[in-house]
Amino acid sequence: MTTQPRLDPNQAALMVIDIQGRLAELMCNADSFEQEAARMIRGARLFELPVFWMEQIPEKLGPTRETVAQALEGLSPIPKTTFSAWENDEARRRLQSSGRKQVLLVGIEAHVCVWQTARDLLDQGYAVWAVSDAISARQSSNRELGLMRMKEAGVQLTSVEMALFEMQKQADTSDRFKAMVNLFR
Repeated sequence: MTTQPRLDPNQAALMVIDIQGRLAELMCNADSFEQEAARMIRGARLFELPVFWMEQIPEKLGPTRETVAQALEGLSPIPKTTFSAWENDEARRRLQSSGRKQVLLVGIEAHVCVWQTARDLLDQGYAVWAVSDAISARQSSNRELGLMRMKEAGVQLTSVEMALFEMQKQADTSDRFKAMVNLFR
């Protein structure tokens, strides 16, 4: 039996991939997907994870959707033209500089930019989690195919709630735990 890696808030980072403009509006369950992505970002920030915010050709696809951008307040996006965020020099440099070895992925589209980023991160020795309720595609079949390919390649599938509670590890009286629980109310 293979032991699955456990999310460690001291080793994890979050990558937010291309939740932009009109394209994001076309995603399966777009409203729910955007809400979950924003919830994951807020949760990651409670754990003080480095957050890498990617935008695919923003001058053409437009800015990050408002719901998600609000959760990213105070951070700056990294523009890219490559499908894989790893292939972007700035994103790669920032992730390497963070020293983090676990990467949570949220964004679009599951079978293109998220998949290619996940594959490249795995190839570089990172442990990767796909936050499935915060990943989408225009067609549900492509979303499912992207998640399936990621899982087959060694990506761990998780959800926003599962990831945050895994990092929390225990119920306690801390301000972080109270704030995290409030994300789900």
